[in-house]
Amino acid sequence: MEVIVHRGANKVAPENTQASAEACIALGMDFVEIDVRLSKDEIPFILHDRSVDRTTNGTGLINELRSDQIDQLDAGSWFDQKFAKQTVPRLEKYLFWIRGKSKVFLDMKDKLLHGKNLQTVVDLVYKTKMEKDCFFGFQDSTKDSSRAKELSEIAPELILKINADTQEEVRKAKSHYNANIVETSNQNFNRDYQNICRDLNLKSMIYEANWNEDLIKQTLRSGADLINLDDPHLFLKIRNEFAG
Repeated sequence: MEVIVHRGANKVAPENTQASAEACIALGMDFVEIDVRLSKDEIPFILHDRSVDRTTNGTGLINELRSDQIDQLDAGSWFDQKFAKQTVPRLEKYLFWIRGKSKVFLDMKDKLLHGKNLQTVVDLVYKTKMEKDCFFGFQDSTKDSSRAKELSEIAPELILKINADTQEEVRKAKSHYNANIVETSNQNFNRDYQNICRDLNLKSMIYEANWNEDLIKQTLRSGADLINLDDPHLFLKIRNEFAG
């Protein structure tokens, strides 16, 4: 089972920063999940929220701030003063830095990431030689016409994750999007779900909004291919107990 750490190791370092990724890498995690948004001048940055208020010392919507303004923000002190030098990462610089250290799940949060802006991110993935070491997810992936569908058309060779809670949705993920990974919760993942994923050559990923020890144990027993969680230390503790 491959492990994806949601927003980086955000329990021990500020989310979506280089520091949180470094913590994941040090723990031997397989993927770092990051959220992609655009500045006013259409530069891709890594930030979860629409505004910079919660995780920086700045204020305002990221789409309304220029890239040079975002570069000046402190993205670490809100978490702990020792992270005061952390910035909001530019996606290009981040991908160059992380290549060879970890794989990446790009959660394409910004609705503006379509057309030429989506192509910009695709081009960055190739420029940084990360095309085999990343996958994409979109918030609107359940809609027939979506940015996920657009990606499947302009770059069908890139790895795409689609949310799919039923067997019918799993089939659609393959037929409509040519997906590579489907995401669901433990509640929806069972033997039939697993079998249809295998029949369609799809990897299965489990995500829970609120992980606990029991859910991690359930996922470890499930046979799913990937797990997406927030606390890698807790996961490693439980996995080691299983191995013992």
